[in-house]
Amino acid sequence: SVFNMFKDLDYVTTSYHDYGDHYYSRKTIHKNMGSGQYYNASDLNIKWSSLYEEWPSDTDLIKTSVPHFINEDKFMAWMTTVSTHMSYESSSVTGDMYLDLYKDENYPKSAKRYMSKLRILDNAIGELTDELTTAGRLEDTVIVLYADHYPYGLDDYDFKTIANYDIDGYGNVDRTPFIIYNPSVEPNKYDNYTSYLNILPTLANLFNLDYDPRLYGGQDLFDEN
Repeated sequence: SVFNMFKDLDYVTTSYHDYGDHYYSRKTIHKNMGSGQYYNASDLNIKWSSLYEEWPSDTDLIKTSVPHFINEDKFMAWMTTVSTHMSYESSSVTGDMYLDLYKDENYPKSAKRYMSKLRILDNAIGELTDELTTAGRLEDTVIVLYADHYPYGLDDYDFKTIANYDIDGYGNVDRTPFIIYNPSVEPNKYDNYTSYLNILPTLANLFNLDYDPRLYGGQDLFDEN
């Protein structure tokens, strides 16, 4: 697992999520995968509700998680965000928080609520880079972002109003971002078809981790063979 491969290089591994464990048993799963310590919303003193319409703020996740690893010499921190989850049809704290930013946009109300939730995630990423900059760690840190699915809480019509790509056609709606960032790396765009299965082999290559590619379903995106 990615945790164990980094542990083999003496990284301190931790993982975080701003929700409870009643949906997935992450305290067990992450430990079994090699996370040295897993923190859920209660561990981080983040207020959360089991109501599906209400989700905690990912900005709070960053603020409460960073102190647990920022002073380590080498760290690998896994954060599972949650603010952007549906529902988008009904009013909610996060869905309505930034609606005013999109009042002049010709989007359906549900799409605007999704954009409001995305703004919270965007703020959280900004908080993370600010924290790393303040600690003098940004230049020596690689940030990896990926989404596990598209906003299926929006119907196709509403999603089309905000998507910057054609969602029609087989598999197109499932396109999600995968970003690897470090301020010293020259930006480059990869357009070939890929899968989340390729994330781990790609990172293993970039970090020169000790791994056997035959044991993984995916492949390194930069391997031309």
